[in-house]
Amino acid sequence: MNIDLSRMRGPEDKARLALDAARTTAHDRLHAILTGFTDDLTGAVPLAEQLSWSLKESAAQAVLDDAARPDQLQMLALEAEQTGEAVEELSARILGNARRYHMAASFIAGLRSKYRAVINKADTCPEIAAALRALQTDIAGYCAEP
Repeated sequence: MNIDLSRMRGPEDKARLALDAARTTAHDRLHAILTGFTDDLTGAVPLAEQLSWSLKESAAQAVLDDAARPDQLQMLALEAEQTGEAVEELSARILGNARRYHMAASFIAGLRSKYRAVINKADTCPEIAAALRALQTDIAGYCAEP
């Protein structure tokens, strides 16, 4: 009988595998947390509608600059008719929302980069768990800002 010792793993291998699994789980959790945060910001807006936001932002800026093309005015007028706002009011609201979303998206991108690196550099499972707790603290701090 031959025993294949190449399949046996020592304690160091098991610890490394456990740390790799914890990192993978933490990356999945990081993604889920940041996706949830993004969803909280955008609400229940379908992706198809979100894809129009940059066009609406450009149109809103053009309206406020008195430089809107007829198609931009028509696009915003269609929405304004439904909301009961003047096109100028809607435009100002769109730009305010866009600025807040751009700031939040930048914050989220920074968190993603920061915590990917922290997770990848962690040497222990408790360090990984601490990184995810710190992420939650960073998000709570951002949400608490006026």
